[in-house]
Amino acid sequence: MKKTSELTLSAILTALGVILLLFGKLVPSLDIVALLFASLPIVFAMLELRRVWAYLIYAATAALSMILVFSFVSLEYLLFGGLYPILKYYFERLPRRLSLIPKLLFFNFVAVGALILGKRLLGLELSLSRELLLVTWLLANLTFLIYDLLMTQMILRYLVQIRGVIKRFLK
Repeated sequence: MKKTSELTLSAILTALGVILLLFGKLVPSLDIVALLFASLPIVFAMLELRRVWAYLIYAATAALSMILVFSFVSLEYLLFGGLYPILKYYFERLPRRLSLIPKLLFFNFVAVGALILGKRLLGLELSLSRELLLVTWLLANLTFLIYDLLMTQMILRYLVQIRGVIKRFLK
């Protein structure tokens, strides 16, 4: 693929990511779904373009969403949703069961970091009992595992059913 075609496609993927994050802002109850779909342009870039384009799409989408959308879903994308597909690509080169360790470590690192940022920058306080905090942490990790599974299923569906059609247009 020519460099100008890669640049054009990357710009379109960036715009798509920002639009999907805007949808997540407009319908707050679907922010995780919007985050999943906004990460897919990066997955596409990791599979079909040179890896550097995935990093650039992540950076551009994160910057534009923080400027244009600026909501919690933008912060989720900046800290987790945009970066995770890139890391997932590398984590899944490990044996299957072993790949869960860095995935969960990354998720928990980002979650704790978000709590610290929320407390320090925004003055948010968590007033949960230890038991409720533990249940919340377990549910958050379960939600992440479901998120990872859904992303894997979407990638497999793309590779098996859609990639052949798309490849004809990417020459």
